[in-house]
Amino acid sequence: MALHSANFAGGEQAVLYYEAETNAGGYPHSTSTLPAATGTPLLAGYFKPANRTHNDNNSKGFSGGSPFSTYDKKGRREYGLRADIIVGNIALLQKCLRGSGGYKNLADLALYAGASNEYSDGYMDVLREAKCSQLVLNLQEDAEVIGQAEFWAMCMQSATNASPTNSAIKTAGGDALFWYDMSAWNIGSTNFRNVISGANLTLNHNLKRIGQRPNGGDNSVLSRCCWAIRPGKVMGTGSFTLKDRLPASLFNSGADSTNWGNITALIGTAGKTFNLTFTNARYQQEERQGGDVDGELLSSVNFVYDDLEIATA
Repeated sequence: MALHSANFAGGEQAVLYYEAETNAGGYPHSTSTLPAATGTPLLAGYFKPANRTHNDNNSKGFSGGSPFSTYDKKGRREYGLRADIIVGNIALLQKCLRGSGGYKNLADLALYAGASNEYSDGYMDVLREAKCSQLVLNLQEDAEVIGQAEFWAMCMQSATNASPTNSAIKTAGGDALFWYDMSAWNIGSTNFRNVISGANLTLNHNLKRIGQRPNGGDNSVLSRCCWAIRPGKVMGTGSFTLKDRLPASLFNSGADSTNWGNITALIGTAGKTFNLTFTNARYQQEERQGGDVDGELLSSVNFVYDDLEIATA
């Protein structure tokens, strides 16, 4: 028996592209009318190698009279991708927000992920009709600003290999942003940038896979996939790590003082600045953290919010 001709790809070969789906013929698609991807995807910018999953949910069935399985059970095919985007270009992150178009007003994307053919052993998959399930913005001192995006996809196809150039990646990524590029963390009208040392913000779209398509064979792209991926309720949660306590007025100055209104952040470099807006934020929990006598007295606060907006300032 011949040994498999293996392709051993390194992390430096990882590629990630995206493009908007055209949804030609309407959505959801019938089994036979999945529209072709345009084939003109955009580079995601700077990223860490993406994690792509394909779950066939297959299992075994059992019958009385035997301790062993007696038949096979094919399940619903489910696909996903998780990518850590090093923020410089916000275009892909904006596709993770409501109002970005697509079915139920959340963008439908084709995501191309895999390895480049730099060493003639590249391979790529394209995840079709993908929607962002959750976006987590992680901002910490002395680190890059990271957007952790998770996507659910309806189905997956093979894609043409690609080898982006170093200059193309830099053009797509732009200026990578760091904690020191943050100039403001405003709660209401007050800037608390000097005491906030870290932030973790999550926007969850609570996606739901609807139904299961007929079995058209394992070689059929839409076989046993869901009929649609539907966004549910939007849930926003966040937390700040603080070098000093926030003023008591944010918690007890009035009958509704824990309604903080919008939390806004300003981040960027010369010529490129972004606004982050967490709408209708409300305080949830405060903690004063213990530690060593020769250490600092740190605090943290958790809050909830309605929605996230990312815009060019």
